[in-house]
Amino acid sequence: MALGLGQLFYLTVLLLNSIAILNPDRFLARIGLIGSVEEEGVKAKVVQLVGAVRTLMRSKLLGNSLQQDRDTRY
Repeated sequence: MALGLGQLFYLTVLLLNSIAILNPDRFLARIGLIGSVEEEGVKAKVVQLVGAVRTLMRSKLLGNSLQQDRDTRY
């Protein structure tokens, strides 16, 4: 059951999307992955990764929606 390149890309997109749409109040706070963690360790790295992915994906999603909105107006 090997993953092909297309399946690996699809899996990566799905995982990034799932991180981008996580609600901090409903999910991340429940498992303790909200806010800034001052210590060094796995938890701090996960918090930083989630924050970075959410910031990057929101900017991409916002750019895409603005582009689609502009295209549909004209």
